[in-house]
Amino acid sequence: MSGRREEPTLLGAVLPGGVRWAEETEAGEPTAVPETGTSAGVPDAGGGASTRVPGAGTPTLVPEARGGPSTRVPEPNPSTRVPKAGEAPGLPEAGASTRVPRPRAEPAPLWLFAEEEALMARAVSGRRLEFAAGRRCAHRALAELGVAAGPLLRGRRGAPAWPVGTVGSITHCAGYRGAAVARSAHLLALGIDAEPHAPLPSGVREAVVFGPEEARLRELAARCPDIAWDRLLFSAKESVYKAWSGYGGDRLGFEDAEVHPYPRPYPRAAGRFVARLLVPAPAGPYPLPRVLPGRWLVREGLVLTAVAVPRPVPPPPYRTAPKEHL
Repeated sequence: MSGRREEPTLLGAVLPGGVRWAEETEAGEPTAVPETGTSAGVPDAGGGASTRVPGAGTPTLVPEARGGPSTRVPEPNPSTRVPKAGEAPGLPEAGASTRVPRPRAEPAPLWLFAEEEALMARAVSGRRLEFAAGRRCAHRALAELGVAAGPLLRGRRGAPAWPVGTVGSITHCAGYRGAAVARSAHLLALGIDAEPHAPLPSGVREAVVFGPEEARLRELAARCPDIAWDRLLFSAKESVYKAWSGYGGDRLGFEDAEVHPYPRPYPRAAGRFVARLLVPAPAGPYPLPRVLPGRWLVREGLVLTAVAVPRPVPPPPYRTAPKEHL
């Protein structure tokens, strides 16, 4: 069960209590770093569409489908059928990593509801498999949260339209896919991101790192040279954008959030970060804080980051002192 293991899974190491997750890793999948302007397998706000690593001069996180690396899934069972809305597809247990064998041939997507499959009717095969893998993890996480099975369609800007009363996020990159969900009564916003642990391609760093972040990255690189701090900062900003978008925000550029990572003492390649929003937060009954908390982890050739914004606890109702009866 998620969140109750002595050795947490990858997502479990960066998520707080109350969040349910599901993830899959693929043995032997390469984590090559793409060239500038090509797809890096960076997901959209909450998953659902790939976002490329921008080249210099394009510092805006735009959640549009641009392809991405092909994610292979196991051969489907001939008896497996597409579930209908309201019917639970036989999903594996959530909260634990699933090692997926590499198939000999590229199969059709698994675990999609008919309405979800219709969203990918015109997509290329690699994109369909990527979409199916993310939705599969999302369904497992929602089932762990106790949410009734149903199609996870698209909402604003192509991000998943999470069931009422929940917040969530999806991520996928070469060899990895995951999803995290929580009750909106506990979290205002949630964003996760996974990246290959390697320095950003030439020319991309200048589009991602701004202001005092550059000096901070140089300081961190001198202290911990084994961490690709620029890639970690990029991933953290992706998680910030997903949390921002899920809360109802519109455009957020790389220059609109200032991220400061804080490492833990050796030997754990993990830590926390804070992201300071430099633009006004979206309006809402509970305003999004200007400083967002986050966690990061480097393990198994991946960088994972997460932003989970807790919902403020309302103060107790004011009560006057009881009157004395004479």
